[in-house]
Amino acid sequence: MRASTTLTALAVILGLVSPASGSAQYAAAQDSTLAGLQKVFVNFTDLGQGLGSGVSEALRGSAILELRKAGIRVARDAGELDANDAVLNISFITTQRTLVTDLCLRIDLEQMAQLQRTKQSSRMVTWYYEKSALNAIVKDAAPLMLAKGIDEFMSKWLDMNGR
Repeated sequence: MRASTTLTALAVILGLVSPASGSAQYAAAQDSTLAGLQKVFVNFTDLGQGLGSGVSEALRGSAILELRKAGIRVARDAGELDANDAVLNISFITTQRTLVTDLCLRIDLEQMAQLQRTKQSSRMVTWYYEKSALNAIVKDAAPLMLAKGIDEFMSKWLDMNGR
């Protein structure tokens, strides 16, 4: 009995002192990194293959269309990008459990940024969006999640670019 009480107490303490979620690694000013951005390459991935190739292609096409409608140029190949452009990673991650599927959408923007202390330029994630749906019907949840994520990205991009 004593061992279970000790383990419970340890679990509570670890929960209280554990680091915050992944969002803590990003600066509150991440939206300002969208200023001046004109061109992106969309890197769409379906980790876990839960969407299927037809749905993946349709969602990728939908995201590209919305970006273009907002005025963002979309490169056909990452080789078309220069130092002022960025890679917009859109990843759906599906996790199959016994009778349910969980779906996570992660959108992040990689672009060149300079480290202040070393003055070295590196490609870094400067903006991100993340949402999860537990016990999801993937074919229904994925388009809605992507629409909200792209809307969030475009809204922040429009705010930072005076439109």
